[in-house]
Amino acid sequence: MIEKVLVIDDDKLVRESIHSVLKDAGYSVFLSSCAGDGIKKAQRTSPDMILLDMVLPEMSGIDVCRMLKQNAGTRHIPVIMMTGKKKDETDVVTGLETGADDYIFKPFGCKELLGRVKALLRRAYYKGEMEEVLEEKGLSINVGKREVKVNGKNIVLTPKEFELLYILVKKKDYALKSAYLLETVWGYENERITTETLASHMYRLRRKLGSKAGKKILSIPRVGYKFESEA
Repeated sequence: MIEKVLVIDDDKLVRESIHSVLKDAGYSVFLSSCAGDGIKKAQRTSPDMILLDMVLPEMSGIDVCRMLKQNAGTRHIPVIMMTGKKKDETDVVTGLETGADDYIFKPFGCKELLGRVKALLRRAYYKGEMEEVLEEKGLSINVGKREVKVNGKNIVLTPKEFELLYILVKKKDYALKSAYLLETVWGYENERITTETLASHMYRLRRKLGSKAGKKILSIPRVGYKFESEA
């Protein structure tokens, strides 16, 4: 499924730049230049996420966010506020209190933009799966409680270990590239986050799961990892 992103910004260059970056990354992008049209498009297109400028001609981005979060049809849509006021965090705090899920300061780079978009969509995905429980022969993952059990015994995992295990089991029997796991779990590229970091997390995850469940996480040479289910 192609994820949809709505961009609400009165600056044409900003809109076109974001559109280009997101489209190249595989997203379906909708554009709006003003508050009223943006709200209507949010209701009509049901995007998976909204990038919303803090300063708009008709009303502030904060007011737009407030209206979106008060509407039953759009309140579930995650919102990233875009602001150029890096020195004044008052608006940022107000935006978050209004219901915004994240914020980004202008000007921003392509990597940061994609990172925040991916991270927020990932969190929204987890939120939407709060009632989900994955079962895999002795292994149980309760997403809402962030609880993992092996043969009925609770296993304490770090947040990153939990996310890695969830993705592997969710996409069991598929070989997942290391780059995909790094981008999905850590949000966006970071010089300090490497394949060695991923390998060390996998090593600890296997040990915590124990010999039987841990062996289901396979290393795929020159590719990445996969969780192999039993026939």
